[in-house]
Amino acid sequence: DEQWNNILIGEENTPILDATIYYECITGICGDNLSWILDTYTGTLTISGTGDMYDYNRPWEEYADDIKNVAINNGVTSIGSEAFFNCTSLTSITIPDSVTIIGHLAFALCSSITSITIPENVKVFGDGVFAYCSSLEKVVYLSSGFSEMIFLGCSNIKSFHFGKNALMDFASDIGLAIGYTIVYSCLNEYEETIVNGNLANITVV
Repeated sequence: DEQWNNILIGEENTPILDATIYYECITGICGDNLSWILDTYTGTLTISGTGDMYDYNRPWEEYADDIKNVAINNGVTSIGSEAFFNCTSLTSITIPDSVTIIGHLAFALCSSITSITIPENVKVFGDGVFAYCSSLEKVVYLSSGFSEMIFLGCSNIKSFHFGKNALMDFASDIGLAIGYTIVYSCLNEYEETIVNGNLANITVV
């Protein structure tokens, strides 16, 4: 109330008693048929349309520190290389079933992400997609695709939940993907093992 009373308008300097505040929404293009909008109040970046995102193109780079949530709508088929590289305020990501490709270093150095779900339809991964996401603890990996160093430097991972379609080779090589240790076969119903010095829950969902 004190702040409102300090704002005066009109010839008689009548105090403002009520007002509607509009927060800025920033928009742009991130693919031939894709657009993005950033709500600066909530920190939510939404990507809509159809087709692939551009690689190595970050039209929201000026606002990267303001991005807290990324919502990718169904119809988007790829996440561009380095799309969200070093977005350190980013805490949550929604990846739809339509995405089949995640490019190089797409979410690398996103140090505030704690969990990620990778849909079954993602078949192609660039290198280091989630490299050095230092707060990442939980991974739900439904894809059968694989790339080395996906989770390089993710030293706090505590649980992996694999989809039934995950490749045997991926299960045996997951330690290489994490970058520091080997997680043995997790194709049984349940297994506990040490990942990066942490007790990890390994399940098939």
